[in-house]
Order: sequence, then C-alpha cells, then structure tokens
Amino acid sequence: MESLNKFYIEHHAEAWTPIQFKAGPYYCIKHDGKIVSAAGVHVATPQIAQLGNIITDEAYRNRGYGTACTAALATDLASKGRIISLFVRVDNAPAISMYEKLGFIKKREIMFLVMQKNAPQ
Repeated sequence: MESLNKFYIEHHAEAWTPIQFKAGPYYCIKHDGKIVSAAGVHVATPQIAQLGNIITDEAYRNRGYGTACTAALATDLASKGRIISLFVRVDNAPAISMYEKLGFIKKREIMFLVMQKNAPQ
C-alpha cells in the first residue's frame, strides 16, 4: 500500500487520498519492482462501483498496462454484480479510447468544480 500511495502522489492523482484504499480493490502492474500502472475505485457499495485513480506512468504508456489494470478491476467488480461507472475528462482522448475498448459507453457530460483552500497570506 505504501508504494501504491507513493505512485499516486508522484503522478499527481487529482482525486487521491489514501483513505480510498478502504473503498475497494486496487490493481497495479509492476515493472522491475516499480509500480507503473494502477486502477482502483473512488466509491464502492454492494450495488455500484465508481472506478478512479486509473494512471499509467508516462514512460510505460501504450503497452496495455492501463487497459489490463482497468479490465481486471472491472471484471472483479462486475463478477460481484456491481454496476460500474467512471468519470473521465473530455480532453483525455487516450483514456476515453481505452474505456470504450473495454465496453464503457458515454452516458452524459458533467461539469465539476474543484474547491481549493487559499494559501495563508
């Protein structure tokens, strides 16, 4: 878990916090002992699961690692009868292509805002 947390921090995962390890399973691929790709969940209930934190190190992209992690995660969750969803930025064409290859379909576009604390002055 420590190395997976470090991987997410190093890759600036947008919606990452270690408490998400408790939400559900995480799958990762290691290359030479180093995590190079990972996929997990933001939220999981007995009925639904929202995939999240799907990241592949830039140096290891286009090798199928992200697809393998995401497919394994989705298969695991679907085998438990969960409805699976995810959010992806509209400008992230490589991720959208991967998700469509795995059978995900676009349902709607959603606008979201990120609130950040102001730095002390």
